[in-house]
Amino acid sequence: MDDQPPTGQGARGELITALVVDDNPYLANLMTELLGKLAGIHAVAIAIGGESGLDLATTYNVDLVLTDIDMPGTNGLRLASLLRERLPNICIIVTSGDACWEKAALASGADSFISKPDLVDRLAGEVERLRQKGVLARRTKGVDGDHKLSNRPEG
Repeated sequence: MDDQPPTGQGARGELITALVVDDNPYLANLMTELLGKLAGIHAVAIAIGGESGLDLATTYNVDLVLTDIDMPGTNGLRLASLLRERLPNICIIVTSGDACWEKAALASGADSFISKPDLVDRLAGEVERLRQKGVLARRTKGVDGDHKLSNRPEG
């Protein structure tokens, strides 16, 4: 019998759900493909823009959002801020073609920033780092309807 978890599940059998937000469909699909290669991560939706990103993150109750900054309407910085208010335990990775946005992304509530030119090389390592820190974990719905992280310590 194979001891390996099924494809897309982590060591504990928990599937981390992800949402990709970008106004460029090509880049959104690329980011979804990159996430799909990571064990335990399942991209459940793509949002083309920040407004739909906020709606889908809430609707799908995702654990991880990977978002671009430069989008019309609700940009990635505003999206990170809104997500942090509404879903405080969500993990947010912000990306941009310009690395100068890193401080602003973190100040907006993002857990991490990766410049787009580095995304292919850094995404897997950054996701693993966030898992190890306990920032990225599968959220579970408690009896009272509150969402808690299954891997994140209470407190």
